[in-house]
Amino acid sequence: NQAEKSSSKEIIVTNSTMSDIAKAYSAYDSQNFTEAQRLFSKVIEKQPNNINALLGLGGVSVANGNFYKAINLYKKVLDNDLNNLYAFESIANLSSRVSLNNEWSSELASMLEKHPKSAVLQYAQGNVFAEKNDWLKAQKNYFNALVLDSTNPDYMLNLAISFDHLGEY
Repeated sequence: NQAEKSSSKEIIVTNSTMSDIAKAYSAYDSQNFTEAQRLFSKVIEKQPNNINALLGLGGVSVANGNFYKAINLYKKVLDNDLNNLYAFESIANLSSRVSLNNEWSSELASMLEKHPKSAVLQYAQGNVFAEKNDWLKAQKNYFNALVLDSTNPDYMLNLAISFDHLGEY
């Protein structure tokens, strides 16, 4: 019973003070983007390549309409973590709002090969094909996106548009 006595006396100590990252994400979730930016920046000052802080700052930049700044922050994440799906999906989400270079299409195709179950990447690839008027390929990607995430109305709408372009009703 000695073991029972010692195990019943164990005390778990937790830190009740939130980290700056946690506070920043909490501010972000509360749509207090000024405070979130301040806290994420504070982390970046100490740890310039902190993935969570860079992603958070990217989110704040999107919320503030600074899409190119957000893309640069997401690219910095990818510089440190080449296969960071969240950063790549974030750029993919922004690709319909900003002009990206031609290299983007090949990077997207490569990332989609690694992550075929990403509805966001499927949708972005569909948009690339739609811009080239390759509606058959676009339709395939829009369909894949919708299968992966049937709750996103944009996926359904673009699939319907692709059907219309192909004369399929």
